[in-house]
Amino acid sequence: MARSPEDERAIERLLRLLSIPGPTGEEVFIRDAIIAELERIGVPRDAIHEDDAPARIDIPTSCGNLIVRIPGTAPGPARLLSAHMDTVMLARGAEPVMRGDRIVPKAKTALGGDDRTGVAAHAGVHPERGVSAIAIFAAAAADLDRGGWLGKIRRLEGEGTSNIGVVRAGDATNVVTDLLSARAEARSHDRTFLERIVGEYRRAFAAAATAHANAAGICGEASIHADEAYAAYRLAEDAPVVRAAFAATSAVGIEPRVRISDGGLDSNWLVRHGIPTASLGAGAHEAHTAGEYVVIDELLAACRLAREVCR
Repeated sequence: MARSPEDERAIERLLRLLSIPGPTGEEVFIRDAIIAELERIGVPRDAIHEDDAPARIDIPTSCGNLIVRIPGTAPGPARLLSAHMDTVMLARGAEPVMRGDRIVPKAKTALGGDDRTGVAAHAGVHPERGVSAIAIFAAAAADLDRGGWLGKIRRLEGEGTSNIGVVRAGDATNVVTDLLSARAEARSHDRTFLERIVGEYRRAFAAAATAHANAAGICGEASIHADEAYAAYRLAEDAPVVRAAFAATSAVGIEPRVRISDGGLDSNWLVRHGIPTASLGAGAHEAHTAGEYVVIDELLAACRLAREVCR
């Protein structure tokens, strides 16, 4: 069926509005576009109002509700047409294109048709169509915890540590979260065992993704990218830098003792770049925790030690 000129204008208008970003809290650009469109079709500027919603809600937002009052031309009750201006975060950067009888996003984003068209377009309406990234993550993390692969790891084949420290996901409570990113860290002085820890992460997340599917039987996906942040090292006790540290500690009355550290230190990178380095304590304890403290006498001893090393 042939489209009328008005139909074509409606489609063109929707394509233009869909290309304007407006995730929750950042609706100002779509607000400006709507005002411009209203004025273009002849709505008087004094008929367009914006309320003080940002001052009355907890969510930071760039504009209030847009309210347009147009006098009627016939007797009868007033009518209200209402739609929300924001879209889900997944629609950020959406580029709408026409494919056959549909308008779809060109890339892997949401379209933003909710609510640029007034019709729902996300998994809050059809949760059975979504696969929850949060559920997958929770299952994988629980798997690792049960298997003893989180925290301090002690096994016959090796020792190390592992922690998931950063998790980011979700934009709205009524939307099935389709994407979650997390950052974890694994440490071991044994490179083979370190690779084993990373391998357990890959196994747990792959199994969790496969175990979670939507109503159509489509499973989730999980991918892990591993980078080396610190390279483990061990210096011989007769290495020149170790002998120099021993001499300095003895000179200030401190009994030198060699310790293995699981921390990520500057010395890891210095050794990696060919500069043999011995790390010296300076009185700090329980680093990176809320219970961190400094023993003053140890700090002062470290000051004397630094002076002796420089001699």
